[in-house]
Amino acid sequence: MDEHNIDPMEAILPFHKAPGNYSEGLLTVKSNLYGLRLPETKPKIYRYYIEIKIATAELTEGSPSEASSNIGEDSRHSGENGNGNGHGSNESGEENGNGNTTNGVTHDSNGSSDAESPKEVRISGLINLTKARIRGDASVIYRRACFRKVWNEMLARNGEVFPGDKHRYYFDLEQTVYALDALNFIDSERTVGKRIIMETGPNFFPEAVKVDVTLKRAGHVVLGKYDPGVNLDLTAINNEMMQFLEIVTSQAALFNPDEHIVFAAGKSYLLAPEHYTFTKQDIVDLPEGTYVGLGSHKSVRYVEGPRGRMYNNAAVLVESKKTPFHSPQSLADKAYLLGIVDDECRPKRQYDSKHFNKCLAGLYVLNALSNGNRNGNGDMTFREPFYKVHGIDLTLTPETHRFNFRHDGEEQFVSVLEYYRDYKQVELQFPHSPLVLIKIGAFKTARTLHFPMEMLIVVDNQRVTTEKQSNELISKLIRACAIPPSKMAEQIGKHVKALQLSDPISPFLQQAQISVISRPLTVNARLLAHPTILYEHDMAQQVNNRGSWDVKVNTHFIIPASCNSWAVTYITDGSGQHFFNNQMNTLRELTNQMSTLANSRGMKLAAPLDIRQIPNTFEALDGRFKVLKQHNVEFAFFVTYERVKNMHDNMKLLECQYEIVTQDLNSKTMDNVVGKRQRLTLVIFYNMKLLECQYEIVTQDLNSKTMDNVVGKRQRLTLENVLMKTNMKLGGLNHSIRIDRQEFQQLLNPRTLYIGFGMNHPAGGMLSLPTTAPELEEAAKKRAAEEKKTEEQKKYLKKPIGPPPPPPSVVGLAANDGVHPFEFTGDYVYQPARRDEKVAILSRSRDESRPLLQDVVETIITRFQKNRKFLPEKIVIYRNGCSEGQFANVLVYEVPLIKAAMKNMGCNDTKLTFIVPNKLHSMRLYPAEIDPNAVKAPEQNIKPGFVVDTGVVHPTMDEFYLCSHTTLQGTAKVPRYTVIFTDDKDLTADHVQEMTYALAYGHQIVRSPTSIPSPVYIAGHYAERGRKVVNAFMSTDTTYNEIHEYYRGHIQRTNNVDRYAAWKQDISEEQQAKINLFNSKITLHNHETLRRRRINA
Repeated sequence: MDEHNIDPMEAILPFHKAPGNYSEGLLTVKSNLYGLRLPETKPKIYRYYIEIKIATAELTEGSPSEASSNIGEDSRHSGENGNGNGHGSNESGEENGNGNTTNGVTHDSNGSSDAESPKEVRISGLINLTKARIRGDASVIYRRACFRKVWNEMLARNGEVFPGDKHRYYFDLEQTVYALDALNFIDSERTVGKRIIMETGPNFFPEAVKVDVTLKRAGHVVLGKYDPGVNLDLTAINNEMMQFLEIVTSQAALFNPDEHIVFAAGKSYLLAPEHYTFTKQDIVDLPEGTYVGLGSHKSVRYVEGPRGRMYNNAAVLVESKKTPFHSPQSLADKAYLLGIVDDECRPKRQYDSKHFNKCLAGLYVLNALSNGNRNGNGDMTFREPFYKVHGIDLTLTPETHRFNFRHDGEEQFVSVLEYYRDYKQVELQFPHSPLVLIKIGAFKTARTLHFPMEMLIVVDNQRVTTEKQSNELISKLIRACAIPPSKMAEQIGKHVKALQLSDPISPFLQQAQISVISRPLTVNARLLAHPTILYEHDMAQQVNNRGSWDVKVNTHFIIPASCNSWAVTYITDGSGQHFFNNQMNTLRELTNQMSTLANSRGMKLAAPLDIRQIPNTFEALDGRFKVLKQHNVEFAFFVTYERVKNMHDNMKLLECQYEIVTQDLNSKTMDNVVGKRQRLTLVIFYNMKLLECQYEIVTQDLNSKTMDNVVGKRQRLTLENVLMKTNMKLGGLNHSIRIDRQEFQQLLNPRTLYIGFGMNHPAGGMLSLPTTAPELEEAAKKRAAEEKKTEEQKKYLKKPIGPPPPPPSVVGLAANDGVHPFEFTGDYVYQPARRDEKVAILSRSRDESRPLLQDVVETIITRFQKNRKFLPEKIVIYRNGCSEGQFANVLVYEVPLIKAAMKNMGCNDTKLTFIVPNKLHSMRLYPAEIDPNAVKAPEQNIKPGFVVDTGVVHPTMDEFYLCSHTTLQGTAKVPRYTVIFTDDKDLTADHVQEMTYALAYGHQIVRSPTSIPSPVYIAGHYAERGRKVVNAFMSTDTTYNEIHEYYRGHIQRTNNVDRYAAWKQDISEEQQAKINLFNSKITLHNHETLRRRRINA
């Protein structure tokens, strides 16, 4: 920003506006927010940091040295050194470090230089549990269990340090401790820390020698002291009291391991839901060896409370959660339930090792012969008793894989099958099953063990990660989580009791004199004015109380499109030619129905030039695009067989390359439309959009299932939605919006520019190579910094000079910059992935001279002025993908760039408003009184148009909750909106809320509102589209992958900068052009060439 002479702003929020007044009706709504009563005495709460270390060898005198090791996969016992059940080729070992301690039981650390020095000794094998790197749910739960054991033992043995009731001390089982009384660190304020060394025993980490705990003072907080005024300045916010309240309200779950499993961020799950009157119907069995875990997400938040503006109250939010967990079972049974092995545990031929690894790699498993512990007596150890699955080897079986091991001093060469039979007295049931790869140890001692699948047990309490959730599991999970408001309120009440927030209240809360109000907070919601939907010749359609509207026969779109040159393609899976011949007849009927309906809506849609079928390969799709381009086809309509799942993103890449509009339809939908006159259901697949980008041909794709619904089941509404999408793709506009209330009519005037931003952050690795000398030097410096480890690590660990960073972040954008005020165009651009999101949309690339955000806003304003013939009087920005913790960064960095863009474009007097919508929160709002006869979710939930801006909102932030959509299943998650910047003094709360609600009706492919306003809804979809396109590019571009693999295979194994530079020069111009393709064709779309680019494209 300094390079562009742009000054950062102060991170100060606008003052909280008075609540809105306009209402067409009131509704009393209940929340999941429970108020906290804090002690009137405002006691001082003391905070400490705790560090826990384990000594694995005897103490000996010597000079002190400090080192630490990690618990987890790098420090476990393994193979013959542990329980004797691993099979590998190297000797096992564990990494030990050195540390220091004292001979005494406790030791006070004084902050002064003249403090008495303790006797220094050396500890062999000192392991720092607090600083250990851990990954995975199993490791998190196990480390919490270790910390809980140390804490309870320390409280029991050291009453002189922790006097009084033990419930007056609070530990988050990580590194933070709070105490109602100052810990006894000798009678001196200069004493800043205490060291406690405890002897181990038969029931307290018997395989260790000592447990070394250090407590350090870290300040204090006054409970109840909170000034709402300072919160306008985001840099002055102090969350210490909130942190204490989070920890004290979590103690009952953290220290009741028989009832709760606790993860980070207040997420906990019940181990015995029936103890809290949950029924078997609430605990749903899922497919693939998984089950639903019942839990809650608890958090603390400041709100206005029942007295309204200028008041502030602490409250606890409790949200009911249902999450899939892996069932504890043998890995063989797990694989069978996943459908990847047969009855004899043989791999099914259609699945390769990549699919096996996707299903099983990363799971934590127990050795079936280890009894879940390492020391043999059943007591907990400080070392994890489980392994992490590294992969599955389909080429090896227990019968065929042989290995060497020593037994009774003699070398043995046996198969895995013989090993278990002869030395473990276990007859394997599945000798032909694939072997599981387990990697243990670190650096020089690392080795791979091979286990039979039946001898590994899946560790309990592991959540199913997103990448391991199949479509079938997701479908059943959605149904299990679709809890209507009446039942949701009941379940939240049960979780409040389970967390001991009330009835009975936790003794931890009692000691702190904190009580929880037993009833959730209720507030009034106001009904806003519904907008009116306009079609051609201002034909008005009224919105009903569910937010939808009907359209009369022969009602024309407000801007009907026309197309004289289009083609239809059916993508098959290559089997059942007779079936697909019949599908072609259905496809012809679908196009006839589309043409008839298009004419009734005012469109001019000629008969398709060509109807063909192709197999589901990238080459066939690319060839089809080339033919369409040669014949100057404007619009390519695709119907994809319902079993084909990988063509959509590639289609969109070719659409951009060939400049042809495309649409894709599922074949089943086609059948329903033609046969049943059904009209809705678009299924998005994963390859087509890549080709759309490369060839610049706009596409539309439809799943064959949707086609079947349209044709075979006569589902007319589905056909209507398909056609609305087609009209948008061809440059038309289906409807417009008008607010009839006079005081709000100017909100949607043509001189207001609405812009939406959405973010999509990566999860994998995208190739980006250093090219200049400074970049190479910087890469070498980073490598040197990363290698500041022990000499032993330096010998065996090789880091790449410039490791491939993650794929770029995608910035989706949309704006009403067309000729018509409700003509929203959208796009997406790429930028390097950042850890610190304050620059999330600030820089286009290292070669660009202007920041990305400034460039995008200037481009939009230029297009707005070209189409409207004037500059905007107001600009309203909706920025998604931003948490409260990032508000300061947005104000300091992003708003100044937007203001700079406005100034450059001559918008000196233009007013700017910046609003952040958020659906990823825990607040739930539903009617306080629900009709007992109402069964369906839409009948129980809040109807569209209700807004809440008192009581449950933040005491200083200008925020409101607005429900703009109809909830079809489950309980509504009402979006929260925060106005973080505005210089429009005439903009009242009523104006912001009515404007936001009306914009939710701008989505053009369904006749109902979206959950958030159209600009940001469209931008979010474009961000998702950009992610799919880049993923398709990375998986299909052969030259890109050749470069990527060569880089990973050769360059990452060298630390020679000159060698790297020489390799870089050897890349051909053609190969470099392929990499540049990502930053040209894919990155920046041409709005003028690809004129039909809407969210619906």
